[in-house]
Amino acid sequence: MKTLAYVNMPAVEVELTGQEIYDLWAVAKQHYDAHCRSCASEGGRLYGFLNMLETSPTNPDLAAIKDKRIKVTLDFDALDTFAKICEMMSHVEVDAGSLNLWFRIMSELNSLKERYSRTDLVPA
Repeated sequence: MKTLAYVNMPAVEVELTGQEIYDLWAVAKQHYDAHCRSCASEGGRLYGFLNMLETSPTNPDLAAIKDKRIKVTLDFDALDTFAKICEMMSHVEVDAGSLNLWFRIMSELNSLKERYSRTDLVPA
């Protein structure tokens, strides 16, 4: 194997509420796409976020986590997957406050697209 270049991959730090994480988890569990479903399964990103909120990832206690907040760093792929999960929110009962999550995620995705370019490559 030969290293050709190092690539700087942009990411953003975001704050999510327990309600938003719960809603993403609930939608992801029922999503048509296997990759989105895997986010809510053991080893998945949303499963881990529920652990960070100190609730059971298999049976979260929404009342206990609703108002908690966590900061997480998400790269383009994670944001893109979360946007895909959010597209299904209209088919699953979620908190009204979580419905604007898709717009916030898309805003972050657009910001990353604007800042990232192939000029970020550094020769090995």
